[in-house]
Amino acid sequence: TTKETTPVTTTTAPITTLPKEITTTAPTTTPLPSTTITTELTTTPPGTTCGPPVCTWSRWYDVDFPTSGMKGGDIETYNNIRAAGGKICAKPANIQCRAENHPDLSIDQVGQKVDCDVNKGLVCNNEDQVGKHKQCFNYEIRVLCCEENINCRTTTVPTTTTTEPTTTVTKPTTTV
Repeated sequence: TTKETTPVTTTTAPITTLPKEITTTAPTTTPLPSTTITTELTTTPPGTTCGPPVCTWSRWYDVDFPTSGMKGGDIETYNNIRAAGGKICAKPANIQCRAENHPDLSIDQVGQKVDCDVNKGLVCNNEDQVGKHKQCFNYEIRVLCCEENINCRTTTVPTTTTTEPTTTVTKPTTTV
């Protein structure tokens, strides 16, 4: 047996690299909306020092004349004074009551039982009187009304804060 050898020639082609697909994403920006916030700021005028409230006495009021009889009397209440057109502040700080014919005597010196109340006014009932005169005198009242010092009044000023729009940047990406 004979062996025959045949030479084999092998040719190798050069190796080529084919380009792969490359995807590039460009940077993007996304604008965000601007924000506006409105708040209120309460201030006292600069450089002012708040003083005490400003208080003034009203004029003397006498809107009721004493009625006779046990159920009678003199009623100088705030409601009666307002009903008669008198101007009385909503919450008087003080009250003074006096007998019209005895303005120099204090209410305690007059000798009658009288309710002189800063919350409602004056009430004198004939049935509460003792002694020779069982009828109330004619009384008058005035009240002390106080108002906030004008230099201390606070004002509300609207303030607006605007936030500028911001931008979000997305970094470029490359996919191989």
